[in-house]
Amino acid sequence: MLYEWVKYLHIASAIGFVAVHGASIVVLYAARRERDRKRILAMLDASGRTAIAMYVMLGGIVGTGLWLGALRHLWLEKRWFWLALIVLAATTGLMLAVAKPFTARIRAACEMRPTGVPRKSDEELAEILGSGRVHVITLIGVVSLLLLLYLMMFRPDLGAASTRPPISATTTSSPTTTVGSSTPTLAGASTTVAGSTSTTVADGAEAALLALGQEVFDVTAGGLGCAFCHGYRGEGTSFGPRIAGESKEDIADALRWVSDMTEITLTAEELDGVARYVAQLAR
Repeated sequence: MLYEWVKYLHIASAIGFVAVHGASIVVLYAARRERDRKRILAMLDASGRTAIAMYVMLGGIVGTGLWLGALRHLWLEKRWFWLALIVLAATTGLMLAVAKPFTARIRAACEMRPTGVPRKSDEELAEILGSGRVHVITLIGVVSLLLLLYLMMFRPDLGAASTRPPISATTTSSPTTTVGSSTPTLAGASTTVAGSTSTTVADGAEAALLALGQEVFDVTAGGLGCAFCHGYRGEGTSFGPRIAGESKEDIADALRWVSDMTEITLTAEELDGVARYVAQLAR
C-alpha cells in the first residue's frame, strides 16, 4: 500500500509540474502577440508567481522518485532510473539557462525611462518577442517529457552492470573436464553449481539453461524480472515473499493464480530455467 501512495504522489507531482510549467509557456506565446508593455509585464508577473508551485512540484517528483527507487531496489541495478533523474536535472538547468535570460530581455524592453520614453523601441520589442527562443523552450520541455515517459514505461536495461549473484561452476575433478564446450569431456568429472552438492555435469546446455533462468529472474520476466519484487537472491522483500528453493510447480502455480503475476508469460524453456535458478538460490 505504501508503494501505491508514493507512486500516486509521484504521478500527481508530475501532472502538477507539467500543468504549471505549461501555463508559463502559454503566457510566453500570448506575450508574442501583445504590444502593450504594461500587459506584457503583468503576464510575466503572473507567470513568475507560478515558479514557487513549479519548484514544489519538481521537488515532489524528485523526492517521490527517489523513494520509489528505494522501495523497488532500483538504485543499484537500474541505470534507466538514474538516467531519468539526470534528464530531469538537465532539463531544469537548461530551461533556466534559456528561459530566464529571455524573460529578462522582455522585461528590460518593456521598462520606461524617467522621461516616459520606452527603453526599447516598438520594433525592438517586437523583435525580441518574435524570436524563436520560446519555441526552443517548448522543444526542450516536450523532448524531455517524451524521454522521461519512455524511460518510465519501457525501463530499458541500458547494459547495467548487475549485482545479482553469479552462477558458479567449480570443477572438482580431473583436468580433462570441459564445461560448456562444443565437445565436452565428462569422464569422471563432477562439478559444484552455486554451492550445491557435487553433481555430474551433463553438458554446456545445463549452464546455458541456468544462465537463461538467471536472465529471466533478474531482468526480463514481466519486463522487470522476478528479483524486482522477490530480491536478487530470492530472499523476499516488502513486495514479494521469499521464493528461493521453490519448486517448478510452485512457480507455475504462482504465474497462473497470483494476481500480480498472471500477466507474466514464460516459455517452457524459460520456466524450466527459472525453476533451476531459483532452486540453486536456496543452497
